[in-house]
Amino acid sequence: MAPLFWPFSHIRGRRRATPFVALHGPLCSARATAYFQDIRAHYRLIGFTSHTDFPRAYKDRLDLDWLSACEGWCHCFRDPSQFLPKGPPFILISYSDFVDCRPRFPIRVPKKYDVGFVCSAGTWKEHTKNWHFAVSCFSQLLAAPPLRIVVIGHEYAADVPGPVTALPELEHQHLLEVLSTCRCALFTAIMDASPRLIPECLCLDVPIVVYSKILGGWKYVNRHTGRFFDDEFSVRSAVNDCILHCDRSSAWYFANYGPQLSGARLARFLRQIEPSLTERYVYLEPWQNPPAARGGE
Repeated sequence: MAPLFWPFSHIRGRRRATPFVALHGPLCSARATAYFQDIRAHYRLIGFTSHTDFPRAYKDRLDLDWLSACEGWCHCFRDPSQFLPKGPPFILISYSDFVDCRPRFPIRVPKKYDVGFVCSAGTWKEHTKNWHFAVSCFSQLLAAPPLRIVVIGHEYAADVPGPVTALPELEHQHLLEVLSTCRCALFTAIMDASPRLIPECLCLDVPIVVYSKILGGWKYVNRHTGRFFDDEFSVRSAVNDCILHCDRSSAWYFANYGPQLSGARLARFLRQIEPSLTERYVYLEPWQNPPAARGGE
């Protein structure tokens, strides 16, 4: 069975596909809506909040077939009532809950940097990762005595004054190898619903320092894994505290998340919607990027 195109992905059991498909984001074109109609003819829909604050902008639009077709919601929000349509059942499950970097990681390597940060250049990526706020945080982290920062993916990082190492965008395996050499990882995003990089860092035994206003990923932060911060003036103390006291990142993550536990949690939710479902464990297949449109499509 071929993977589906964004914003859809199969929900599969160990041996077979389930009757459900995940909807991860809005349908913003006639082409995507036509694709939805084809999927709906064969599958049932479960909403996943994997794209900024989706579906908040649409949550009261009962006329949208692709929204009203979702029989349940797996969400990332602290207060789902602000974001989800009324009626269907919902549960706190994120696409990022299924991350597992084993067996390659975690790796035990010497720490080269104090803080790792990842953001690609480009208007949309800078918006979702809150790049300009991150630069304000760097200025606090570089105050004497300066911390060693590595920024991955952003071409302008080299212009930040101080001991900042700027690296280009890296292949995923190499990215994780660099992050494993950091004493903590910084996340400044707000509009990030399912930040896979947060649990990936936890898998590496790299604790996390997370902006308290983030939409998703907040549930991974606790006394074992990391610290929240509220503004650029509190980031330095959060980083210092995280480095000193958070040392059980991967142990906590795999005791609470990962494919096995999250797959069983999602299967239980689906059985509430369809009691005849026999699967005790399910997983989300990755989606493909949609093919480029041709002509007037």
